[in-house]
Amino acid sequence: MDTQQVNTKSGNKSNNLMIGLAMIVIGGLFLLDRMNMINALEWWYVAPAMIAIAGVINLFSRENPEERANGLFQIILAFWLFASAEHLWGWTFRTSWPVLIIGVGLRHLVIAMSAKRQ
Repeated sequence: MDTQQVNTKSGNKSNNLMIGLAMIVIGGLFLLDRMNMINALEWWYVAPAMIAIAGVINLFSRENPEERANGLFQIILAFWLFASAEHLWGWTFRTSWPVLIIGVGLRHLVIAMSAKRQ
């Protein structure tokens, strides 16, 4: 088995771990909200920060260009979520969704540019 396959499998494992943990935390917050133990709307602002932190970790700790590009997209997604929720620059979820298309385009550009270097 070559190194690329090993890196891909370990990357999938860590991605699955992060997604699983995120789903458990989000589900727990919604459950606590439904039980009137917390106000989930107050926790909404934590989500973009968690996504951004995961993106920074992927961007700087991974060697695989695709995983680094995913980190860049996570940072853009977190920025968009926060800016839309706070209505920065007049952004709303309805009016600023093209930013996500730009983020996906940037992700693909980073992957394509890093593939040429290898």
